[in-house]
Amino acid sequence: GALDALAAQLPLPPGARMLDAGCGAGDGLRALRRAWPDAQVAGVEWSWALAWLARWRCPWARVQQGDMWAAGAWQGLHLVYL
Repeated sequence: GALDALAAQLPLPPGARMLDAGCGAGDGLRALRRAWPDAQVAGVEWSWALAWLARWRCPWARVQQGDMWAAGAWQGLHLVYL
C-alpha cells in the first residue's frame, strides 16, 4: 500500500506512460495500476524468472526481461518507479 496515496500527490494525465524499473514479481506494477488505472504500465526486470512471473501476474502490463539501465530511453515517460 505504499503507493496508494501517491496519485493524490502526483496527478497524471489519462493514459500516462510509466515504467517500473526493476519490477521484480510485479508488486509495484500492481500498485501503479491501482493508483493510476488508466495508465500504460511497463516493467523491466533482470531476472528471467521474475520477469516471467510479473508477466503472468500483470497481463495488462508490458514486461520485458533485461537490464533496466540498458532497456532504452526513459524520455517520454510520465513516471519511472525504482
